[in-house]
Amino acid sequence: MLYIGVILVGIGAGTVRTNLLSFGGDQARSGGIRSTHRFFTGYYWSLNLGAILALVAVAYIEDLKFFYGFIVAGSSLLLSFLLFLLGKKIYIERSPGAVNVFKVVYRIICNAYYVKRNSTIPDDGTVRNFLDYANMEHEGGEFNVNQIEDVRRLWKLCKVFLLTIPYWMCYSQMVFSVFLLQGLHLRVHFDNLTACPSNLTTSTIKAEGAGANLCLNISYIEPSIESKFLIPPASLAAFNAIFIVLFLPLIQKCYRFLSKKGIEALTWRRLWLGMLLASLALSAAGLLEYFRRKNIAECGLFRQVIGNTYYDASPGISVLWQIPQYCLVGASEVFFVVTGIEYAYFESPINMQGIVMGLLWLARGIGNLIGIALLYRFQYSENILSSSKYLDCNRFDWYFFILAIFMLIFSFIFICISKCCDLSLDSVIVETHQNRNNSEPESASATPQLARRRGVRPLILNLQLNNLSV
Repeated sequence: MLYIGVILVGIGAGTVRTNLLSFGGDQARSGGIRSTHRFFTGYYWSLNLGAILALVAVAYIEDLKFFYGFIVAGSSLLLSFLLFLLGKKIYIERSPGAVNVFKVVYRIICNAYYVKRNSTIPDDGTVRNFLDYANMEHEGGEFNVNQIEDVRRLWKLCKVFLLTIPYWMCYSQMVFSVFLLQGLHLRVHFDNLTACPSNLTTSTIKAEGAGANLCLNISYIEPSIESKFLIPPASLAAFNAIFIVLFLPLIQKCYRFLSKKGIEALTWRRLWLGMLLASLALSAAGLLEYFRRKNIAECGLFRQVIGNTYYDASPGISVLWQIPQYCLVGASEVFFVVTGIEYAYFESPINMQGIVMGLLWLARGIGNLIGIALLYRFQYSENILSSSKYLDCNRFDWYFFILAIFMLIFSFIFICISKCCDLSLDSVIVETHQNRNNSEPESASATPQLARRRGVRPLILNLQLNNLSV
């Protein structure tokens, strides 16, 4: 039953995430550029507001009884489904059409290959790349310019999504697994902190500090008074969502301020900044893990009970020290995730938006799988004496620092690739000081492709959020 439940959750989450963004964008499109951008901002804001309730309220309910947590989550899903159905009559619905996108892509590629192999086309500049051989202007070509351009744009988006996989690999470590695991081995009771004794560890372990082998038999500190209150480590992830909820409405002011200083909020810059903040979050986690190990080497272990399970924790370092790294993850999401969603929607062909959103989440899933495999490999790289101790038996501070360095290096590789390849990452998809006072915004029905044909910058360059009539 567990596997059936996981499969059903995966199918449901994949269906909703793939279609909700493009469907919501269609509802906002009639209100113009400003409305469309506000939808994406509001979507991610409300997503994290729900995450706060889940990580704080539901986490405490589950601490009482896990069954109640499932009841609350299931009831919330049912309520959202009913609310969604109530608005069915006012939704703007776009017909899916009878065109099979995958079939069209396959036919264009096959036609281009056939024409290139069997026809002699002079090098007059009309063939820019392989797909242009399928242009009906050439002998044997069967497709028009717009169809070929749509496939070319889809391929460009696929390349960008491939570049996001390393970020999602590190993100899965930060939010879903290792940060939570680290929290379980930090002091979750803060109303009964115990002084550090001097006779529980040997002088050799104290001298080695964080580099000591903590799998050895280290004595435990016994609390003098039973603690009455503890912080569920899972609830610390709420600070990630809280930071996003507080920071996301202010981000436009930051972009306008940078624009006044001559720094445009280009797409690649926002994505790059998100990667840098992710690297900082991993570095903060590495420092915290270093001092956690050092505190254990000096003071011994504190055995705490969380959900009827024993965990060997650091006696003197509170789980609240995880708040900075979770806030850095939230800042990283504001720049990387929100930008990626907007880029995928505005750059995707109108008849391929559902597929593009699916590919966006597919890249995230691949990154998560790689992250899980990487953690599994590192976890069992050494002997683990007990399930409650394996964080101490492996140098997870090194693991965090290696991921941080990898993310930092890859962020500069990302810049080089975005500069060398035509990935349309030099666009501005936010309101800036220069475009805020444009007197004539683009029509709500305009598309980036149409804007390029008219010889102006794409629609995504003119997003205006304040004091702008559409």
